Amino acid sequence: MEKVRKSLGMKQGLIGTLVLLAACSPSDDGEVSFSDDGLEDAVQETAGTEGELTAEEVESIEHLEAVDAGITNIEGIESLNSLKTIDFRENAIEDFEPLLALDHLEEIHVGDVFFTEDIEQNNAIEEVMTKLEDDGVEIDARTRLAFPEHDGVSNGLFYEVTHDDQTVYLFGSIHVGDESLYPLRDEVESAFAESSSLSVEIDIDDINEMEASATMMNMGSFHNDDTLRNYVEDDTFEEISGYLSEFMIPAEYIEQFQPWFVSMLLNDWGREQTDLTGDEGIDQYFIDEANERDLEIISLETLESQLQTISSAPLDEQTDGLHATLDGLEIYEEEMEQMLNLWKKGDVDVFEHLRDNDDEHGTEMMDMRDEEMANQIVDYLESGSGESYFVVVGALHLAGDTSIPGLLEAEGYDVTFVE
Repeated sequence: MEKVRKSLGMKQGLIGTLVLLAACSPSDDGEVSFSDDGLEDAVQETAGTEGELTAEEVESIEHLEAVDAGITNIEGIESLNSLKTIDFRENAIEDFEPLLALDHLEEIHVGDVFFTEDIEQNNAIEEVMTKLEDDGVEIDARTRLAFPEHDGVSNGLFYEVTHDDQTVYLFGSIHVGDESLYPLRDEVESAFAESSSLSVEIDIDDINEMEASATMMNMGSFHNDDTLRNYVEDDTFEEISGYLSEFMIPAEYIEQFQPWFVSMLLNDWGREQTDLTGDEGIDQYFIDEANERDLEIISLETLESQLQTISSAPLDEQTDGLHATLDGLEIYEEEMEQMLNLWKKGDVDVFEHLRDNDDEHGTEMMDMRDEEMANQIVDYLESGSGESYFVVVGALHLAGDTSIPGLLEAEGYDVTFVE
């Protein structure tokens, strides 16, 4: 599965009419109260009072620190109309819309924002953050995943595509996993059993590890006077060196690496702190099964083409991604557990929403890869062989209008999402 970004995706959207409930209201004598006790306590502490708050006191507050204050509802914060900075880290706020009423806001630390199955709520948060960004507010936020555990067999994303007497099955993979991914549902296993070949992004078993490492090292290094130190602060470089020292990579080598390659190495470090392995990922599972049945295994891409896609990102986006990777290392295992929960359930709408939240370059590269793989699948559908083809690609390649099934459906092929 494609790596999901760990910095908050800010997408341009239409902001609905601002409706603020009267959760904070001045009384006839000028007193102000809040419906959320945590917020009221934080405002009282900032104002230096333990008694009733007055409109005059809250109107003069420019900086509000409310870390781990137990705040769930910020309605009424509009009364602090002089606020310039806010620190809301380690709270459980679900609705940030009241922030739009703060005309002088310059900076906000949101902390963790949870991406859930509630797409409407996800969209609402994104719209508010986008509006704040457009208004010049600096936002510090980290997107987390939060999905319920899935009971029973794993669903994944599964499609059947037909044309005349040809059938192609599309199954969305997660590239690393553990034994909890299995068993897979019967419809998937039955489709694979009747297929005459397996297509994957890359046949992992066909890769020479020494050659692959050399290719990655070459493509992941600067070949001029540029160095990683030009893109990260000294303390960040030292943090990176600390992690990668466990791979016996000296600092002078790390200096030569481009940010995307460092991100990849750090992700490898994060995975090694878990019980997840590529051997128990979905790709390897089907490759092993295909080898057992002596099926033809077809690679839809090459290692070089995948690396070219990743390495072509602008250096500023690579650097942003590197910082996000570093920020996410401490929660790597938790985030992967959440991703496994999502994959097992097979909620295509949530996968599509995740894909929509990629950055501009990531979206462009994903679309390009999907178009190239879809063209190869068209060849299967037009082959007239009467055989069934089983295709396994990362799950994000199977969600959205510009995904592989979306492109095939647009070309007039019969595409069915198997519930």
